Amino acid sequence: MKKLLAIFVAALAAIGLEAHVASAARTCNSVITPGEGLAKAAANCPPSTTFIIKDGAYKLPGPIDVDSGDTFKGTYSDGTRPQIHANGAESAFDVSGTNRVTIRSLSISGAGGGDKCAPACGGAVKGDGTKLHVLNARLHHNANQGIGNPGDGFILKNSEIDHNGSYRFTSLDSSSGKDASSAGVKIAGNSATLTNNRVHNNYWHGIWCDLKGGPIVLTGNRIHNNGMSGIKYELCKGPGSKIAHNSVVHNGYLKKGSSDLEGRAGILLQTAQSVEVTNNTVQDNRGYGIHAKDSNRGKTFGVSIHHNSMRNDSVVGCQISGVKCEANGR
Repeated sequence: MKKLLAIFVAALAAIGLEAHVASAARTCNSVITPGEGLAKAAANCPPSTTFIIKDGAYKLPGPIDVDSGDTFKGTYSDGTRPQIHANGAESAFDVSGTNRVTIRSLSISGAGGGDKCAPACGGAVKGDGTKLHVLNARLHHNANQGIGNPGDGFILKNSEIDHNGSYRFTSLDSSSGKDASSAGVKIAGNSATLTNNRVHNNYWHGIWCDLKGGPIVLTGNRIHNNGMSGIKYELCKGPGSKIAHNSVVHNGYLKKGSSDLEGRAGILLQTAQSVEVTNNTVQDNRGYGIHAKDSNRGKTFGVSIHHNSMRNDSVVGCQISGVKCEANGR
């Protein structure tokens, strides 16, 4: 909406009407309270606006059209963040084509979308915005992903990502004709840093790096009770990728298709390139604790798995020539 309005105003500038139209159409109110239209307020403000979102509940008529430099910051004092509900829209925040957007201290849920938009919908935050920062947020109960395919330089910190994903966004749903995309966080083709987050009870994978994403740094996260793998590092690359000091516990217990252990592990390194996996606590996962493997998409190489506490889980794939394992034990 903001982008279309900017084009419209620019066109009118040529005939000298832009000042009247801009003042009539755009009244920027950056402090939002429940009952006011958050999406409309965002559409009426220029890029690099800081929106202060007061505590309470907000239902969206459609995705919030985010501009570069925007900050969306919730304020609250009762222990529960302001609640943004996408109301079945394809996403809550569309950050496509943006740079340096921050989403802080909000609870975001309810993204949906039908088969016509899968797999590029159903995420609380969607789009390839660069240097997207999501801080102290909770992203939950979205049909596909909490965060889907952010651009380069993505940071997720001090947040909770839970109960995202559903059957129709996975390979289990053969009627959809779509590849699986469901995850708490799905990263594809770009770099990301995830620190001190809790990622749990997502339908499919907890954190999924795919399609030559990287480097990826995952440190200090608690990743548990996700339906498939806690962390899936697939066709991702370094140098500089690191999975360290995470707790990866009790993943892989999805009920549907429960006899198939393919794709289930605490940490799955599939066609992985140049990643260090160290000092993680890995316990009680269905399948293997840490599993390095080649696939029909390529070889796994440059992988170092060391000094992980495996409790009752095992490490497999150490025989692959590109994988080095040492000092992993109880």
